[in-house]
Amino acid sequence: CCPTHNYTGSFVYMLPVGPEGKWLREGVASKVLGDWQVTGLFSASSGIPISFTASASGLRAPNNSQTPDVTGKPKVLGGIGANDLWFDTSVFSAPAPLAWGNVERNALLTGPGYVNLDASIVKIIRFGSRRAEIRADFFNALNTPHYANPNGSFGNANFGRVTGILDLTERMIRFGDRVLF
Repeated sequence: CCPTHNYTGSFVYMLPVGPEGKWLREGVASKVLGDWQVTGLFSASSGIPISFTASASGLRAPNNSQTPDVTGKPKVLGGIGANDLWFDTSVFSAPAPLAWGNVERNALLTGPGYVNLDASIVKIIRFGSRRAEIRADFFNALNTPHYANPNGSFGNANFGRVTGILDLTERMIRFGDRVLF
């Protein structure tokens, strides 16, 4: 369901140049180099629990889901990609016929963590008491891959492998302007 640990921090930094800054308060250089703002939003979280499933055909309980059996806690290997395992799959086995598997829901392992930085660069243009902004917003500014959870379906060829990324996590850049009055 949810990550165990979450951190979010934001910042706004106005460059100390221009009419309200420490340097270059007047003149053409003040208009060009002044009133620039840099903002950011940093997010980090631990991985979300892996949902483990197994075939329920030997359970004889229609419309129910099954989990595999596990002996001990699987070692997290941290592999990413079609040929690398995220966790040790050798400790998993099919449950006995007519028995429930012993893996509890959302309790055994978590998937990859999430780290992201969104940032903006803003140029403020003043018109008396009013102002306008021309801005560029960078979502996932560092273009960090955000991996999906590994496959938790016991018996699947990709069991234990991370083979995808989360939707809409590639870098996106948005340009815009706005008038404040």
